[in-house]
Amino acid sequence: MPTVKPRVTVTLSESVYQTITRMSELTGESRPSIIAGLLDSVHPPLMRTVALIEAAVDAPQKVRDGLKDTVESMEKELLAVSESSVGQVDMLIGQFSGSAAKKPTAPKKKARSKRSNPRPSNTGVRSSKSRDKGK
Repeated sequence: MPTVKPRVTVTLSESVYQTITRMSELTGESRPSIIAGLLDSVHPPLMRTVALIEAAVDAPQKVRDGLKDTVESMEKELLAVSESSVGQVDMLIGQFSGSAAKKPTAPKKKARSKRSNPRPSNTGVRSSKSRDKGK
């Protein structure tokens, strides 16, 4: 049965397409499902941005100038935070792939036996598929 949801056509760069394709292969999710999920995750801040732009359009020039300065300042702060997060993820990827991390790390603690070092668990985390089944 065809969906009643609105559809759009998007042209992606080759690198974005390859990343989404690889994610699809690894997770078993379809590419459109991955893209829809990504857009859903940015929707709340996007709504706030739209509301802010609408308010700025209706505001006097003096208010818009002040708003521009505030937004630029916030952008610089957020960029610094996001760069730090990206660096941490890169370091984690390097550790998983066996390559040396680019940034110095704290000295490693003495290795414990496998018996005393249980594997991490995602207890309580459910996929969206399992949530949908209960409805």
